[in-house]
Amino acid sequence: MLQTKLEDLINAVLVGEGEDATPTKRNSTYNDFWKTFATDVRYGCFEDDANRGKIAKLLRFDSSYTMKDTEKKTTSLDGYVSRMLEKQTMIYYAAGDTAASVDKSPAMQIFTKKGIEVLYFTSVHDEPCISKLAEYEGYKLISIQKGEANLGDLGDDKERLDNLKKMYEKTTKFWQDFIKADSVDSPGKWLNIQEVRVTNRLVNTPVALVTSQFGYSAKMEKAYQSQGQDMTMSASKTLELNPDHPVIHQVYKKIKEDPEDKSAKETAALLTQAAILASGYRLEDPKNIIGSVQKLLKMRQNEDLNVPVTEVEIPADLNDDEKPAGGDDNLDDADDAEDGADDEDADDAEE
Repeated sequence: MLQTKLEDLINAVLVGEGEDATPTKRNSTYNDFWKTFATDVRYGCFEDDANRGKIAKLLRFDSSYTMKDTEKKTTSLDGYVSRMLEKQTMIYYAAGDTAASVDKSPAMQIFTKKGIEVLYFTSVHDEPCISKLAEYEGYKLISIQKGEANLGDLGDDKERLDNLKKMYEKTTKFWQDFIKADSVDSPGKWLNIQEVRVTNRLVNTPVALVTSQFGYSAKMEKAYQSQGQDMTMSASKTLELNPDHPVIHQVYKKIKEDPEDKSAKETAALLTQAAILASGYRLEDPKNIIGSVQKLLKMRQNEDLNVPVTEVEIPADLNDDEKPAGGDDNLDDADDAEDGADDEDADDAEE
């Protein structure tokens, strides 16, 4: 049934697009088709086992490549494969609410640095579809937001990363123990973070949160939550540390001197919350990070945010520049407009 529906839709679009059709016409027609029937094609990819390979060729996505080209709005999987780097062996994707938000996510940093194209999944139907596809033209489809960063032959010095993991072993254990102890009374506070590790995924950001290889992305978790499902403990999460970031190195030095350093714990808590937000997840209790922002404001502006809140006194005579724009003239205009509307209504009633 679904296969027949898709075939009818596709045939309708392709009518008249033979040898005489111009590339501009073909592209324009298919773009219109995709805007209208994208959801149907994604459903077909998910449900039609026999024709999934053929349907996959019809899929279109935003990507880190199309974001740079204003005229090329989307890409096909074939287009992605044609642009893969010489040693690239996998097709990478990331999910988010918009292409712009995915483009700026922490998980994108190493891929942006190395010029590796990443597909952007902005529809809730993209991930279920791709989970059934698994691979395309012999290339595995890999989420850059799940599991460890896998760059294959494009990866950095593995020996250096192994040495950094050893170097930060006490730091990651400290961080992990802190989260575990702080989750006793509120298991969902840290979104089921079960591991803290050093990564090569990050370039400019100190921390990021990723889910397990078979877990849900932040976008899918929010989609299920909107349907009333409790996704707090749905899958284990991993907090990843950027070993080259100055803030992480400072924590490392503090823990090395004193494993119970209070400021290190405060920094760990704040960075973990920042990672949750930056990676697209929701905080169970945002009061700590809000408090940290308020403390920063106090330091920068020299304002005491702990003073009691009282009603401000409104001056008896406001200066002209403090009055609402237009002053009494605006009120007069509003009255005139209202009177005019009443007259029109009366005329309509008489007619």
